[in-house]
Amino acid sequence: MMQCPACGVVHPSTVKSCPCGFNFLPQQNKPLSGFLNESFIGDTTLGRRFAARLIDNTIALLSALGVFLILEPHKPEYGIPVLASYSAMFTYVAYTLLADGYQGGQSLGKSLFLIRVVNETTGQCNYADSIKRNFRLVVGTV
Repeated sequence: MMQCPACGVVHPSTVKSCPCGFNFLPQQNKPLSGFLNESFIGDTTLGRRFAARLIDNTIALLSALGVFLILEPHKPEYGIPVLASYSAMFTYVAYTLLADGYQGGQSLGKSLFLIRVVNETTGQCNYADSIKRNFRLVVGTV
């Protein structure tokens, strides 16, 4: 029997991967470098990582646009839709910062490509780890 280090589920020793995304084959879980790494269930190509990030950025932008369009009609007649603008920016920043903490390291884009972010010490990424990992992206965007 093997216990998944990412989610704690116990599997028979013949299982090659866990439904959470952890792969029991050692050559496919080698970390990259740094505190938080990405683990793959298959090919470790840069294209998969780029596509997952592109999907996540699209989700963040569409969410922000949705919030803006919902709040924009309620703007005061004399000025810029400040509430709508700040709410949209907050939505984008919140998704970008917290996305990798969802499902133990799988944002929506990463889950489509069977990629997950792992913390080298705990085995999975939580929301605090996600904020640490993605803070530089938010600072670069804002």
